[in-house]
Amino acid sequence: MPLRSTRHAPCCLLLVASLACAQVTAPPVVPAPPPSKKDAKKAATLFKSGSKDLAANKLPKAEEELEQAVQLDPTRIQYQAALDLTRSHMVTNLVRAAEKDRAAGNSVGAAAKLQQAHQLDPENPTVNTLMSAMSQAIVVAKEDAAPIAIISGISPTLHPRNVRQSFHRRGLPSQLIHDALLPYGVTPIIDDSVPRASIRVELDDATYTETAQALKMLTGTFFVPLDETHVIVAKDSREKHTQFDRILAEDIRLPGTPAAEMNDLTTLLRSLFDLRQIFTSPDRGAISIRGTEAQLDRVNKTIADLVATKGQVLLDMRLYQISKQRTTNIGVQLPTSATLFNIPSEVQKLVSQNPGLIDQLVAAGLVNPGDTAAIAALLVAFGLAGNSILAQPFAAFGGGLTLTGYNFGPATLNLQLNQSEARELDTIQLRLADQDTATLRSGTRYPIITGSYSNLAAPSNLPPALQSLLGTSAGSVNTNVVAAPPQIEYQDLGLTLKATPRVDRDGIVHMKLEFTLLSLTGQASNGIPILTSRQFTSNASTKDGDTVMLLSTLTRQESRALSGIPGVSEIPGAGFNTNHQREFDTTDLVMVITPHIVRKAHTEMSAPMIMIEPHS
Repeated sequence: MPLRSTRHAPCCLLLVASLACAQVTAPPVVPAPPPSKKDAKKAATLFKSGSKDLAANKLPKAEEELEQAVQLDPTRIQYQAALDLTRSHMVTNLVRAAEKDRAAGNSVGAAAKLQQAHQLDPENPTVNTLMSAMSQAIVVAKEDAAPIAIISGISPTLHPRNVRQSFHRRGLPSQLIHDALLPYGVTPIIDDSVPRASIRVELDDATYTETAQALKMLTGTFFVPLDETHVIVAKDSREKHTQFDRILAEDIRLPGTPAAEMNDLTTLLRSLFDLRQIFTSPDRGAISIRGTEAQLDRVNKTIADLVATKGQVLLDMRLYQISKQRTTNIGVQLPTSATLFNIPSEVQKLVSQNPGLIDQLVAAGLVNPGDTAAIAALLVAFGLAGNSILAQPFAAFGGGLTLTGYNFGPATLNLQLNQSEARELDTIQLRLADQDTATLRSGTRYPIITGSYSNLAAPSNLPPALQSLLGTSAGSVNTNVVAAPPQIEYQDLGLTLKATPRVDRDGIVHMKLEFTLLSLTGQASNGIPILTSRQFTSNASTKDGDTVMLLSTLTRQESRALSGIPGVSEIPGAGFNTNHQREFDTTDLVMVITPHIVRKAHTEMSAPMIMIEPHS
């Protein structure tokens, strides 16, 4: 089955698995091209140095130098012969060391040394025989050594070489896995459960990760690191995972996360990754997990996507409440009433009300005793008329006893203007996670009595036995009952704002805003105040650091009053004799919101898809 990746990578990966044991035709041998003078000279120097190290029994260093000499000048047969001799000595030493480890009961160490020997000389019959004999011992040792799955809470990490290689071979899975991993400095320990069907592997310029993943998919196996350079290779089955996988424990800290969210996250992780041992500790803000290294790795990546990489937004909000009041009173207010009176009667009344003052005026020689008109005029002039109508301006008509006076009220000219303005400013900052909701309240909490209790008089028709039980008589009030306190409900008067930000990939902040304005109407029903409520929902979008302004009119009240003469003041163009009074009150709310992205969410794309197609 060919495996094709949609990802553009520098290496081309083609894996072909076949159950048939087909023969591989060896390609024709092509003579190596002659080296350059520089490479030939350097190869000769390396050969001379490697020969000295071989004589001094410095086998690893000699093997490295001779291998470089062969790569620089493959035409020299003596270079290859010296390299083969060096590797033969190294294989002998490794076989002896493996026998010592086996005698000491260190089966894993012996198997690792045999794997190194097999890497140096894959066709060595002695090494192959010892490896076959050791395979069963390795399996038994791994079954007995169950603590391999729990290594003091420390999981070894594999460190392969950072190289690329091409690999084109057909053969048994165990042999191919061994030969494919050795160039990366990784020695596999093959379990007997590895399938034995022949496969073909073709890799071009592949890294260790790509090679290991390809081999796992083709052979149906999994790798468990033993140390930095050794891995156990076994069949990918539940039984083998139970035998070889390490069980690790980890505490994932989630400070500040509510207990309900932690419980939901724990339930999600348990069902997704088949975790049997996962516990929540809300007091410590942590989730404790026991599982395999692969499970813990997937759990950490999932939590990182759900929690750690969630963006945060800081909403810088300013609330302006502006109240304006304007009152004008402009116009002429003419008299709206007139009074008719008999002048002789009012004069006689004024004179009869002030006999003492009149005697003093007569004694002073200011007036004659019988001149009532002069006496009344003098009293008015001196301001001694009091509340008499003669003290007010009036007009007269007629004569004698029918002399009649009349007066009008005062006329008023109004030019008045009253204007006031009040401003309130609230500065608030809200920091919340992406797609979380924050609530802002600005106003007062007003208590409203929703229920009360009082003592009632007992009905007159209650039976005497029931009256005695209640401790009351007919028509009386039971004073022994303690009155319960009234039921009070607090209402948030003013502005209530709910904001929910959402940040997209382009850095645009989308805000869902919900306004609620609650105020008193000044009216009541059964003693309970009536409230007026206004609700407004809006969506606003802006870039990071830009500002959004929202304006709302809370109250707007306008009143007009007209004063004048009925009929006359209503004539168009007759406004000169009319007074106009106007009052205009408004209360506006201005909200300025500036979002700042404090922490961006992850923007990485998901892993590329891999499409597996049937091999034609």
